[in-house]
Amino acid sequence: KKIVLGDVEDTASIIWSLDFVIEDSSYKWSGQIENGRIVEESLIKGEWTTFSRDESEILLEGVNVPKVSDRLSLLAVFWGVGDIKRVYEEIMHIYFININSIPDEVFIRPSVARNANGVDEESLRYANLSIYEKMLVSYTRGFNVFQDIKDDYITVFPMVEDMRFDYDRTGSDYTFYLKEKTTDWISYEGLSSGMKKGLFHIAAFNMLPEGSVLLIDEFENSMGTRCLDLVLDMLNSNERNYQIIVTSHHPYVINNVDMAHWQVVLRGGNRIYTKGKEELGLGRSHHEAFKQLMNLEEYTEGIFD
Repeated sequence: KKIVLGDVEDTASIIWSLDFVIEDSSYKWSGQIENGRIVEESLIKGEWTTFSRDESEILLEGVNVPKVSDRLSLLAVFWGVGDIKRVYEEIMHIYFININSIPDEVFIRPSVARNANGVDEESLRYANLSIYEKMLVSYTRGFNVFQDIKDDYITVFPMVEDMRFDYDRTGSDYTFYLKEKTTDWISYEGLSSGMKKGLFHIAAFNMLPEGSVLLIDEFENSMGTRCLDLVLDMLNSNERNYQIIVTSHHPYVINNVDMAHWQVVLRGGNRIYTKGKEELGLGRSHHEAFKQLMNLEEYTEGIFD
């Protein structure tokens, strides 16, 4: 996604290849970056090359086209053309979540709510808005998803009884407030770190588009311990057909994910690859496989020669 958005300037050197399926059609998007420049890139649908580039030319559906900046992905340049538009939209539905994704403050301009007057609940999921902006719109429009978020949040934090958006102290921007049973309304900036983490993850799981890809780094560190069980339940039930990739070293997290989904990430020099349950030779029962995994050198060290 960072490549598509043109965030390659600080990338020294990588080669990528991504295979995926959209509505029964197979795609392969691959390329190479050297010193912040895209030197090779191609998109293949089935056996047909939609576009390709190298340092000498760019071909779009077999036709030579003028060169563009080598810091821009061709997916972004030709995002409105044929199949490229669908690929671009699907990649934009990849969301990377880690502890740095969670803001310390939430201030939202009133125009966000005004401009969303014609938006329905499902189209809001696809809107180019932050999680908290989507929450604000769902609150002002009275969408059911806001109640879903509130119910899930109260499950994790039972001392909370209500939540809302209202103007901040200056009266210029919206911010988030919640009310505990024994206190008055508390603004977002007054919440504990764990409560902020919990709110972010619960809102994200409820508000992202169906079929989104979620990359959650340092799973147990990016949310409070109270939130782990609820988010693990959401992850395992996966009612919105999300594709979820989480990284974790925490035995509790690993033990609560179906072992069919385990992948151990290994690194050697600049090479990174994964091993699944079969390659690791783990037992058939979850309990047996978990005990074996905890004692594997691949799990404890994560390094190969």
